[in-house]
Amino acid sequence: MLGGMPMGMVSGGHLVARQLHREGAKVVFTLCGGHVMGIYDGCLDLGIRVVDTRHEQAAAFAADAWGRLTGRPGVAIVTAGPGVTNAVTAVATALRAQSPMVVIGGQGPLAAAGRGSLQEMDTLSLMRPVTKWAVQVQETARLPEWIHLAFRRALAGVPGPVYVEIPLDVLMNLVEESQAPLWDPAPDRPAAPAPSAQVEAAAALLREARRPAVLVGSQIRWSPDWQALAEFAQAALVPVYASGLARGIPGAGFLHSRKLALREADLVLVAGTPLDFRLQYGHSIAPDARLIQVDLDPAEPGRNRTPAVGVAADPGTFFRQLLEAGCAPRDPAAREAWLDRLREEEAARLRRMEPGLTSGASPVDPLRLAREIDQWLPDRATVIGDGGDFVATAAYVIRGCCEIPVSQ
Repeated sequence: MLGGMPMGMVSGGHLVARQLHREGAKVVFTLCGGHVMGIYDGCLDLGIRVVDTRHEQAAAFAADAWGRLTGRPGVAIVTAGPGVTNAVTAVATALRAQSPMVVIGGQGPLAAAGRGSLQEMDTLSLMRPVTKWAVQVQETARLPEWIHLAFRRALAGVPGPVYVEIPLDVLMNLVEESQAPLWDPAPDRPAAPAPSAQVEAAAALLREARRPAVLVGSQIRWSPDWQALAEFAQAALVPVYASGLARGIPGAGFLHSRKLALREADLVLVAGTPLDFRLQYGHSIAPDARLIQVDLDPAEPGRNRTPAVGVAADPGTFFRQLLEAGCAPRDPAAREAWLDRLREEEAARLRRMEPGLTSGASPVDPLRLAREIDQWLPDRATVIGDGGDFVATAAYVIRGCCEIPVSQ
């Protein structure tokens, strides 16, 4: 016997933990539950930290945060029934945020399916609308395979959450170790280049534009070639505006008026961010401006506004391709004049904000509060904002610094 198991045999719970370890998981977030208890034993044996929260929603949100900060899937383990239902809001958030995440949920024994076992319910149907992929594992020996596929699916294409449901008997069964091999870890998201014809069409538009602007979103942060953005901005002489997890990324600055740029641009390149409510569904952009739209999701280009060039590709790789195709302006003087005008307008906006930034009024002016917070923030601080209007105000003042994971 070894660890309570016969020699050469391994439990489903230990198989899950071994594959999590193989995938590089350092921590799992959970609220301890009987249906998933077998996984914890394996995690502790392998040095995977088990963070036991007070509510499954917190566990799933923590896994979402892990994915956003590291680029590798965060792992949440939740018990059957109410454990899964409690995690749904956080999982749905991860889907919208494009956060890589693996949720492992318990379920009643497969042998008692449909008979009313403890906390049995159809959680697959609940999870499918808020995940990229949801599956129930029915064979203990294939647990490493399904966990590996979950990591691969969470990272492939547009990152997001996946759900793996494991019935209690599948998790507790013993199988011969030789029948349940581990899988090599899922690779980081590979570069997804754009077709050369689309690259050349976009580069031609950039060369001719007199008043271009570039919007980048969270997808650039996970690009294997995120550094290309700064090189592109310098070569093309374009103002770059960042949102989401891209705020503070090298190449995107705070010196140019975004509002004026979008209102008067003759060309806008939108990379890795949707034309959703934040851009008034595309109406924030001048109606006669040409649009280049690049996104990992092939369904995104063309949603809410028809682009001149729509590309399904990795944003960083696309910027590199534009550099190689040649994106320098034909009229650099006109481009410099455009940048000067945007800088002047941004400086004027900051002057208009100054009374609020220095106000001594009580209650405190939100601009003054945001400035005080910004001045005391240490380098590499993680700032979490909530509260609607106040967050919108703070975004004008608090300057983000995009921390790229060491693995990239």
